[in-house]
Amino acid sequence: MSKIHLLSDEIINKIAAGEVIEKPANVVKELVENALDANADNITIELREGGKSYIKVSDNGSGMSKEDAMLAIKRHATSKINDAEDLFAINTLGFRGEALASIAAISNLVLLTRENSGEQSSLEDIQGTKLKAEAGKITAVKEAAANPGTTLEVYDLFYNTPARKKYLKSIENELAAIVDVIIRYALANPQISFKLIHNGSILLSSPKTNDTLSNVAHIYGRDAAKQLLPINYVRNEIEILGFISKPSFTKADKSYQSIFVNKRFVKNKVITDALYSGYTTMLMEHRHPVAILNINIDPKKIDVNVHPTKSEIRVNKETELYEAVFEAVKGTFLAALTTELIPKISDKDVKNPYDIKLGDARRKYALESDKQTLLEANTNQVTAADFNADEFISADKIQEVSPQTTATQDNEQSIIIGPIKVDMKLPAMVVLGQLHRTYILAESDSGLLILDQHAVEERVNFEEFLKKSNKQISQPLLKPDLLDLTLKEYLLLKENLSLFLKLGFNLEEFGNNTFVVRAVPVLLGKIYTKEFLKDVINEAANAIKLTDKFIEHKIATKACRASIKAGDNLTLPQMNDLLKRLANCENPFNCPHGRPTIINMTLYEFEKKFKRVV
Repeated sequence: MSKIHLLSDEIINKIAAGEVIEKPANVVKELVENALDANADNITIELREGGKSYIKVSDNGSGMSKEDAMLAIKRHATSKINDAEDLFAINTLGFRGEALASIAAISNLVLLTRENSGEQSSLEDIQGTKLKAEAGKITAVKEAAANPGTTLEVYDLFYNTPARKKYLKSIENELAAIVDVIIRYALANPQISFKLIHNGSILLSSPKTNDTLSNVAHIYGRDAAKQLLPINYVRNEIEILGFISKPSFTKADKSYQSIFVNKRFVKNKVITDALYSGYTTMLMEHRHPVAILNINIDPKKIDVNVHPTKSEIRVNKETELYEAVFEAVKGTFLAALTTELIPKISDKDVKNPYDIKLGDARRKYALESDKQTLLEANTNQVTAADFNADEFISADKIQEVSPQTTATQDNEQSIIIGPIKVDMKLPAMVVLGQLHRTYILAESDSGLLILDQHAVEERVNFEEFLKKSNKQISQPLLKPDLLDLTLKEYLLLKENLSLFLKLGFNLEEFGNNTFVVRAVPVLLGKIYTKEFLKDVINEAANAIKLTDKFIEHKIATKACRASIKAGDNLTLPQMNDLLKRLANCENPFNCPHGRPTIINMTLYEFEKKFKRVV
């Protein structure tokens, strides 16, 4: 007797539905994408109990005839492709003809639709089609009055697949996932109005607008929108539009990152890696930028037929895409004004000083003795250098110096930092002194600049180390090292051998899954061990990540160890020299670990504090 048999259509439909629909958010995503494909510009989503018991999506799109409505809930019925070649030039969000069939198979569904002619209709022309289906089978079809477009109601999701229904999360959790879907498509489509209603209450209402930044402000808030920089980049056939956040404005996770390829929300490692590489050392560890990227690519160069949920894509030329995104992000920072990249202190950032706990012994000591110690240190330094006492600012007396009248001085011992590069520059400033042996204070046209001395020298050392690495990349080992590898490590190393040579490793195959190590990158110094190199080999599985992040991370570590620390006393000439070195950096605004080197308390904020302005 045969053990193999054909599954029934009912089971086949439930299996297929399980691949596409895992939770209410998947239903909303598929129905919203259908509405977008139908050229709707008004989309309303209504929910009950986080979508568990009821989902309704209404649009004013092209609508359907009676014949199309009856075909729409059948598997593999679609209006978006005709033959196999169309799979490699997808211009729509949906194309498989699986979404409605999958939803209908695991719910009770009501479809109301009417073709949208775009003309004013008479009373005789308002008839549409109303269709009911249970577990994928049509139970009723009739004419019914309807507005142009389509409305789909989904009742009792997973009622006939209890095993899947019991894995649904709380109402709040399922609702949050749906909100995330709507927000992302509202960000990508500012010209379309979205409305989300839950249990009768409006949660989100996104009006139509041609102003993309206003759309972002409406969704994420005005404060967040002020922290974004626009991207407008074209390379060959790749266009990148959207916004990225300033390095000082980050989040604890990636939930504020929305990446769209040809208006489709996707998750793609190449694009994400390029985004983070574009920030280079501007991001703090474990912090994530806000990004809204709309990437337009020739549909023939991407494959969206990768996963049933259509959230993943493959790109023909990954390197070209990576470089385009990297250059777009990096170029945005290079084009940004200094005022956009230096964080500003505002009223809401300032806490009551009586709430500050001075539990740090270094700060207690500094609070009591900084004035006298700083004065003595500066005086000693000035005497040794035969420096005029009127040219520096002591802790007892602040000399009034106007940046406008003194910024042109070019003296070896001048305490003026003049303007530098046009593409990324620091403002002219006058060094005032040191605060708590941790911060350098400087006056600028805009107000008070506060610089973290440790972060400043980290940045300076980092870029100087980086320049040295470009001149001398390798250093030979005193004794060649024999590296025994597992088969997987051996294959990874062979695949990426050219990359390792480029980084400064001298590796020679020795047979039996072993390599001889004759030289290592000069900047690794004492960090190198066999175990360390094995870790690098495993990281080499992603060559893009290794190239752009690995060596910079090691240099950043070395720069950190070599830098002055919080609590170290600096004289005014030392501070002046440090800031001159910072001014020559390609990126003077962040340490290699992403912390800001400089913040600005504007004169306006001072005047607000002293009640000179309101």
